[in-house]
Amino acid sequence: MRSQHDKQIYKFLEDIGLGITINQAALMFFPRKFAYDYARQRLRQMHLRHLIKKYTNPFTGEIIYYIEDKPSYHNNAILNVYANFIAVGYNVSYFKNEQQWLEGKYRSDAFMIVE
Repeated sequence: MRSQHDKQIYKFLEDIGLGITINQAALMFFPRKFAYDYARQRLRQMHLRHLIKKYTNPFTGEIIYYIEDKPSYHNNAILNVYANFIAVGYNVSYFKNEQQWLEGKYRSDAFMIVE
């Protein structure tokens, strides 16, 4: 049985297309008390049910969960910024990874609109 949190995490992974760590999931989807434990448990269960895949980041040792394409280490750093915006109470109304500007002359790592 998929919990409401499982559905939220899966939809987030589908929409954003980046991977997620336990700490990032804790910051974005769970109440502060015991958030890390809940996130770890839900992501582990989703992996055991073959809903998501995982790998260990060789630089940080963190487990990164994802759906399709294995995310880069850089993508994980971008998602750390996103997760911290959510954790401090911002509402992210738009997010796009690797935005290009001025006909491809400039490239940003990500673009977010927050409230």
